[in-house]
Amino acid sequence: MVFVFIFIYYQNMTDFLKNKEKNLGLMVEIYLKLKEH
Repeated sequence: MVFVFIFIYYQNMTDFLKNKEKNLGLMVEIYLKLKEH
């Protein structure tokens, strides 16, 4: 699970500055999913 999170994190790092809100929403969503497990 953690590796998937890191993978997605680095995949979106380039577009992070372009779409902060979108990526932040994605990070929060993944974080909540990780928190459940």
